[in-house]
Order: sequence, then structure tokens, then C-alpha cells
Amino acid sequence: MSGIKIAAVVALSAYLIYTVIVDPVDYKALKGQRVVVCGASTGIGEQIAYEYSKLGARIVITARRAEVLKEVAAKCRELGAEEVYSIPLDLSLVESAERLINESVTLMRGIDILVLNHIMGYYAHWTSKSVEKLELAEKMFKVNTLSYINIATYALQHLEESGGSIVVVSSFAGKMGIPFTAPYSATKHALHGFFESLRHDLYYSKSNISVTICVLGFIDTESAIQRAGDTVKVPLLSANETAVAIIRGGALRQREVYYPRSLVLALYVKQFFPRFLDSIMRYYHDENAIMNR
Repeated sequence: MSGIKIAAVVALSAYLIYTVIVDPVDYKALKGQRVVVCGASTGIGEQIAYEYSKLGARIVITARRAEVLKEVAAKCRELGAEEVYSIPLDLSLVESAERLINESVTLMRGIDILVLNHIMGYYAHWTSKSVEKLELAEKMFKVNTLSYINIATYALQHLEESGGSIVVVSSFAGKMGIPFTAPYSATKHALHGFFESLRHDLYYSKSNISVTICVLGFIDTESAIQRAGDTVKVPLLSANETAVAIIRGGALRQREVYYPRSLVLALYVKQFFPRFLDSIMRYYHDENAIMNR
């Protein structure tokens, strides 16, 4: 084994040991924290809201569906949230980003943690016939990328005051191209570029705001199952356990969270054996299932 490969194995082992054993979380410190959770009406966002509620946080939840948000808010109260507010919004609009932050600051007297989670998904071939889908791609950038930038930018002043955290829920599709996700993967790559650069800008301005980017695999949310459940030949991961991993990484102010952690290994394989990883990705995505939909 070459020196580079040995170094990669050592680095991966160190990462796993540090994140699992060495780095404990003081969850009691999250009690009373002022948290904004985007995309909280279902899936991972809903589970994140519930987990923060169990820890006694104060929470603002947002998504498009007002009635569903009310149901989530009611359960958050039952689980122990100190305060819960729901603000139904279309986050693809710039004015919604400003309203979300202004109302959250008014309701909770500030923000400690901003969780950016809402997405517009995609799972299909992108070919010459996709010309008619270009408007869809533009909409996806507004939801998956630009809205994250808008909301975070409006929140920076308030997070600066609290020394708070930005938690960006992303995907492995932001680290490498995944089959049948071309526009979605593009939005996630852009998301990583912006927030990794923002982290540098915060450093140079001597800011105490942390930026945690969460790199996720296939999660068993309803939307993921509808889009890709019959075409991806890998087990789907628990949304609840994913939410716990996200909250943990944000509390530790980690640069990146990988769930499952084996995704870190895939990145090393991509670095040294990219064609091999391509073949693995293609094996686990069923083209025939896509074509027969």
C-alpha cells in the first residue's frame, strides 16, 4: 500500500474515532436555545424540530403548508419545546427569507441556531429531451441554493450577536454527481461552494458564527421514497437518527457531518479510484426502474 493510501486510511480512522468517542455533546446546553428550522413540515426537518423540542429549545418552524406546520408545532409542544412558533412561507421568494428572520427575531428575541433544510428534489434522466425542464432547474436553484443564501444572509447580523450557528443540510450529491440527479446535484454543489467560502469570510471578519454542512446519504423520508425508493438498491437510513446526527454536529460546531459516516470512505475512493466509484454508483441505481416509471 502506498504512503498516500496509508495516510487516507489513518485519516479516516482518526475521523471516526474522534467523532464517535472523543467528542461528547452537552445536550443540556441546547435547552432554551433559539432555533429556526426550515422545511419542518415533513421528513428530516420535522424530525429535527422534534429532537430540539425534546431538548427544551425555543423553535420557529417554517414550510409552505400551514395546516401541517400547526400539527408539527403541536407535537413539538408535547415533546417539551420551551416555545414553538410556525410561520408558513414559500422560501423560494427573497421576501420570505427576510420575513422569516425578522419574525423569528421578534418572537424569540434573537436566533442561536439556523437550520437550512428545505429542498426541491429530482430523480430522473437529464437528456436532450429535458429542454422543457429548464424552468424546473431554475426553480430548484431558487429553492435549494438561493433561498439558503438569502436566509443565511439576513440572519448573519443576529447570529453574530449570539455567536450562533448555521447548519446546512445537504447531500452526498453535493460532493459528487449522483446518477439521475443532475439539476439537484448542481444545486447542492453550489450550496457547498457558497457556505465553504462564507466560512472563510466569517473567519476574516473575526466572527464567532460556525458553519456546519451536513452530507447525507439516502434517508427514508416520504419524498425520497416516492422519488427513488424503487430505483436505489441500498437501504434507506432513518430520518430520526439522521436528525440526531445533524443536531449533534451543529452543537459541536463541526465543519462537516457525514451520515452515514461511511460516506467519508467514498470520498477517499473518489479521490484515488474515481472510475471504480462511478461503477459502484451505477450498480446501485437501477436504470431500468427509472425508464419503466
